[in-house]
Amino acid sequence: MGWWPRVRLGRRELYVLFASAFILAAMGSLRHTRKSLDFFVATIPGTSISIPRPSQLTKVVAAQAGLSEDTIMKAMRIGPICHQQDPRTLREAYMKFVPNYHDRRDDAVIAREQVSRREAVEAACHFYSRSSPALSKNATVPILSLPTYDKQMTLRHILVDDMSKMLYCFIPKTSCSNWKKIFKTIQERDAFPGCFPFSHKRDIQTLDMFSDAEIQTKLDTYYKFAFSREPIKRIISAYKDKFQEAEKVLKGPANFFHRYFGRHIVSRYRGGPANSSGSDITWQEFVNFLITEGHDHTYEDDHWMPAEDICRPCAIKYDFLGHFEQLEKESNYILRQRELDKRVFFPPRQLWYATQNSPEQAKISFQSLAPHLQAALLGMYQYSYKLFDYPLPNMSTPNAG
Repeated sequence: MGWWPRVRLGRRELYVLFASAFILAAMGSLRHTRKSLDFFVATIPGTSISIPRPSQLTKVVAAQAGLSEDTIMKAMRIGPICHQQDPRTLREAYMKFVPNYHDRRDDAVIAREQVSRREAVEAACHFYSRSSPALSKNATVPILSLPTYDKQMTLRHILVDDMSKMLYCFIPKTSCSNWKKIFKTIQERDAFPGCFPFSHKRDIQTLDMFSDAEIQTKLDTYYKFAFSREPIKRIISAYKDKFQEAEKVLKGPANFFHRYFGRHIVSRYRGGPANSSGSDITWQEFVNFLITEGHDHTYEDDHWMPAEDICRPCAIKYDFLGHFEQLEKESNYILRQRELDKRVFFPPRQLWYATQNSPEQAKISFQSLAPHLQAALLGMYQYSYKLFDYPLPNMSTPNAG
């Protein structure tokens, strides 16, 4: 039996159908692709269709898009790093699919969620202003009136795009690199995110580069947004990225984290030699370090700073507070709201991205910690949970073994 029975589908229906299947296939999940196809076929009365193999799907998508299979395959592999491919060709391939279909019901859901998140911020800020004057004094004070260290920390984390009149407060470990590239893409006009040389230092414009008068004007008039992440999962991601990935030991920024933070952690929390490489610290040692010295300016770092200390949602009224857990959907929503979706879109999760499920990875979790460490870690990030509307994780005894 052939894979494709003869059915009558309009060109628009086919376009939406295969565009959806293409996006999900690019995420590497045939199971979800089948569900997506079943859903869209169900919305077209009187139709039925067999599910293609991925190789056949590529051919069909290429035919519907009027592009070569090679171009489609390259587009499927596009990621934060572009491998010497023509940016305009790849952008053309992707733009035929991603921005042209979205369920408008999603926009209504996102808008309602924003109301809930803003209410959570207002309630939390009000609560802490009454129950914790010390916290409130630092959290609600106008940005320009903050102590120099705190003011610079926040201003350095707010990206500025004057063309689209947007301010983005980036919190490390929330895929902020992709949003930095989006800002660069908007400025480049024709470029695809990631398909041009990019420097985190040279190619971004932050709010600390402006005068106080300009800063206040932008804070008052520009569209402001930020993305948070479930606090403990964000810390786990920082630990894995900066300390656990052995291949980064000898090069790049991770070398600094091993030398500066890792050696200190080994020396203080393990009693190891001061000349240790600092690349083999355990999850428990890292958590001990966080709860003991994480707030000390000497060992503070934005990868594990509480999100509210970076973006200060009690002092800045954000127009959109996104969640990393809905990053792609909510990012493209922002681009639509700012009428930028025909020029750029937020890159979907790539084929090379995979969740680690090894026994060693499973040990790196909140539940694997001793109860006193769980309580201390939650105490350190309790305001993040309330301000950014995340439920607290369940406390439990460490897993045996």
